[in-house]
Amino acid sequence: MTEQTFHIDGERFDDFPGFIAEFNRGFVSHVGGQWNGNMDAFNDYLYWGDQGSTIRWMHSNKSRDDLGHDAMAQWLAENLLRCHPANRSSVQARLDQARNGLGPTLFEWLVEIIDENSEFVDLVLE
Repeated sequence: MTEQTFHIDGERFDDFPGFIAEFNRGFVSHVGGQWNGNMDAFNDYLYWGDQGSTIRWMHSNKSRDDLGHDAMAQWLAENLLRCHPANRSSVQARLDQARNGLGPTLFEWLVEIIDENSEFVDLVLE
């Protein structure tokens, strides 16, 4: 198995739409496809292909700030508009937490998803 290294640069974005573009540029374009920000699809892209890979997230401390609780609240507010009615109370509760600076940040959630796919991809935060 040939290891590949992909680079995501936190200096290239300051919000979630920017992260989507950067993740497409730095990773998805190399494995095939175009990610639209759906978190299930984000998970799926991480194990595409048969090669192990490393994602080097440069300037990750900037991303940690940029994709904090405010970014999570914005993502959840947008998700609340389109989620299944049975999920609305759960999404609303998470949104209320994020607005109060509680619960995981968007950055932490993205890192968690990557870490859950450690069989396929390693994450290096720089």
